Amino acid sequence: MPPTNTAHHAANHNCSCGCIPGEFLRMRYFYGQLLGATDLADEQAYHAGKQRFHNRYLHGWGTICGLAVERAAPPPPDDPPNGTNDPDTTSTVLRVRRGAALDRCGNEIVVPGDYCIDVNAWFRTQQPDLDDILDPPPPPEPDSPTPTESTTGRIVVVIRYQECPSEPTLAPRDPCGCADEGCEYARIRETFRLDLATRAELSDTHDDAPFPWGPRGRALAALADPSGRALREAAAAPCPAPKKGGWLVLAIVPVTFSADRSAIIDVGAPDIGTPLRRVLLSTSALQAAFSAADSNFEIGPRLLTPTLTDDSHIRLPVHLVTPAAGPPATPLEPSTVTTDAVELTRFEGGTGWVDLTVNAITVNTDGDAAELELDDALTANTVIRLTIDQDPAHPWSDAAGRAVSPLFTSRGFTVVETDSGDLALAPLPN
Repeated sequence: MPPTNTAHHAANHNCSCGCIPGEFLRMRYFYGQLLGATDLADEQAYHAGKQRFHNRYLHGWGTICGLAVERAAPPPPDDPPNGTNDPDTTSTVLRVRRGAALDRCGNEIVVPGDYCIDVNAWFRTQQPDLDDILDPPPPPEPDSPTPTESTTGRIVVVIRYQECPSEPTLAPRDPCGCADEGCEYARIRETFRLDLATRAELSDTHDDAPFPWGPRGRALAALADPSGRALREAAAAPCPAPKKGGWLVLAIVPVTFSADRSAIIDVGAPDIGTPLRRVLLSTSALQAAFSAADSNFEIGPRLLTPTLTDDSHIRLPVHLVTPAAGPPATPLEPSTVTTDAVELTRFEGGTGWVDLTVNAITVNTDGDAAELELDDALTANTVIRLTIDQDPAHPWSDAAGRAVSPLFTSRGFTVVETDSGDLALAPLPN
């Protein structure tokens, strides 16, 4: 066997998940060349590495299609074995539908059929920490000295890429080895693993923003700039740091425990709309969406994440539209920005949401932000919800008459105290 070119071999194999390799190296064949297992492995690694790089940096990661999670109630004895979704029948079984996804390394995950998971069997086998599953306990009953314990909770359905060696084959025994068996696996099955987890076990599943846009959809604001300058600046952002493959979240599932919390006795309807479930739209899906869009689709200024100016003023920054001829951007038209579209509430335990009064709203001199003046000062650790619901016929607009988007938005924030002692708004965690 010819000596291995270790530099070439390392370039194809030693790039960790999600990293940008120093270079791609492919095999060059010539007449009479003697090929060994390392050469053929390099050939496969080149093509697999290119495909994963393409998937990771051109498409991203998330569920592509299918992989819906359903509650599968056990069927009556005389019924077909497909189960039902009758909410009146207790069940601990979940069904995951066939589908496909890409993980954070660019690996394709293909689920060819429907699979079922018994939640109670997982609970009894894995014995997870109850504190990571249980919901907060309900309020104590009046005149009851014993606090009520929670018997409900949440678990997470997850999936990941997995490789399994298969097809054991007779092979020449290694003369330098100590094993007697002469057997090697001739194939690797690219498959998947379905599992259940607690939220505490998935602390890193949603901290990786899709390249190059960053968190909270900053690219959508960049697309509103007809000159393309903002888009080019966004695309010049650094490539995301390498991440391990990890789990993909498919659903959050409510569960009910027995009175002694030793078993899970029922599951509720899985939530596949959770922000933890990452969705990856295919090119065909995006094309269909744009084709179906109104031909008069209007690109205008866009609201960005609110900030606190001080304890009684909330700033609403706006990404303005820059004309094709270049700067300056078109400012907001102050006469269109009114308090009628704004509703601010504060959450109070045991009471619920309480209205806060917005005295006035003013547009700054640059026309790129509006500021809310509050009647009551905000304090640290307060949870608030800011809702903006514009009249489509009389929306907030810029000086060219383009409407500020989105017309409707409702977001929750926690008022936090920074290290410098100032107050700031932190979005409520997912």
